[in-house]
Amino acid sequence: EPLRARERYRAGARQAAARHAHAEAAELLRAYLRLGQGPDAEGVEARLELAEALAPAGHREQALEEYRIAGAEAEALGLPALQSTGLLGQSTLRREAGEMEEARRLAQQALELERGLGSRRRQGVMLNELGVVASQQSRFDHVLEVGISHAVLRPSAGHPDRRIRHRCGRRRDR
Repeated sequence: EPLRARERYRAGARQAAARHAHAEAAELLRAYLRLGQGPDAEGVEARLELAEALAPAGHREQALEEYRIAGAEAEALGLPALQSTGLLGQSTLRREAGEMEEARRLAQQALELERGLGSRRRQGVMLNELGVVASQQSRFDHVLEVGISHAVLRPSAGHPDRRIRHRCGRRRDR
């Protein structure tokens, strides 16, 4: 019976999140987690979903804590992809709060995990976060560096120097 209840809580939470009913989603995910037997991959995913529900509802500190716990559980379980998702979530919230150095550090950690996994798409997501942090710090030298790293992932995307400088407002393609 608890297993069936957990499934229904999580399904309900996903439906609530799809309707942007973040408080309802968070409540259902908390109920799901209370019925857990300890950390497992599904629990880590649910905790990440909980953090994603808390942040737009204005509960930034709680969201950060859930991302942190999810990352720690993922690391303990040997799930680096979920660990990097937790780090990325923390990075995004720190960046939005203006905590740029911490955001950069977290995004860099996530990128290193993804490089170890070899997922080019996910590396691109982490590089994007690093680029956003750098651009908000007006560190265009670092934005260019991140762009070149991304171009290595997608060589057909064009010359990275032109593309990045265009995004930063320095120079436009001719």
